[in-house]
Amino acid sequence: METVGTDPPQRLPLDSAALAVIAIVHSGMIRAALPRSAAEIACRVLSPEELVQFASAVTKKRRAELLAGRLAAKVACLCVRSAAGRPLPRLTDLSVHRNASGRPECIAPDRETQQVSIAHSGDFAVAIATPDNAVVGIDVEPAGKRLDFLLDGYFHPLEQLQLESDSDACRRWTIREAWAKLTGRGVEADLATVATLQAGGRCWLTVPAHETDRGIIAAASTARLTFAVAIRR
Repeated sequence: METVGTDPPQRLPLDSAALAVIAIVHSGMIRAALPRSAAEIACRVLSPEELVQFASAVTKKRRAELLAGRLAAKVACLCVRSAAGRPLPRLTDLSVHRNASGRPECIAPDRETQQVSIAHSGDFAVAIATPDNAVVGIDVEPAGKRLDFLLDGYFHPLEQLQLESDSDACRRWTIREAWAKLTGRGVEADLATVATLQAGGRCWLTVPAHETDRGIIAAASTARLTFAVAIRR
């Protein structure tokens, strides 16, 4: 799929029954593919509304995150549209913004709205979308990231007894973050009120009784990154 061109991307084969589409973008690869300034790249990826946000970002890091995150979200949405046989608009004709519930969504020129979630880790940005437009959440961290400073404040004592390694702690943390994004609260969620506990050969996310958001959560790791996704259907 073309990711930074001006023409609509070509269709990709994708099973329309797929659970979800996850797109990963490395900002360094963007710069290498199109050796121009970030502003020039942004003009080929972002909608007019997003360009205003890009211009108002005060740091280079924030501009890079915004650009990479929007690109990942749009690629995921285009894959979903491709699977459904719907028209594939240009990247600049798609716009990502937060809805009334605080969750990001991608709006196409035909006004069709696609639920998405975006996360960042260093030079990487990831995004998720589903063929059935489910509510989603995603988080990513460097694989095996040490989280000692969080153990006492956020990890339940039972969790601490079950922790097997830094990778295990990182995986449990990304699960928390994915759930927070699923709820739409993101950084405002009280992650100290939830816990990931192993029982019956599975890892369960326990939440306060008053919480109404439920879903399927899964986590996986590569050599460099740990992902967690949450989907509510």
